[in-house]
Amino acid sequence: MATMIKFRAWNGYRKTMANVSAIQNQQEHSSVNVIVDGKNETWDIENDHLILS
Repeated sequence: MATMIKFRAWNGYRKTMANVSAIQNQQEHSSVNVIVDGKNETWDIENDHLILS
């Protein structure tokens, strides 16, 4: 039985905590897909000052 690892993200720019639905890492750009008020958003890790927990 596999265990699902769950993350949350704190957006220091927006002062908002959200559940992470996906993490994307590309060579020049890293972002996370989060669920905010039931809607999927993409937050930029560096520009939005994100902390994953």
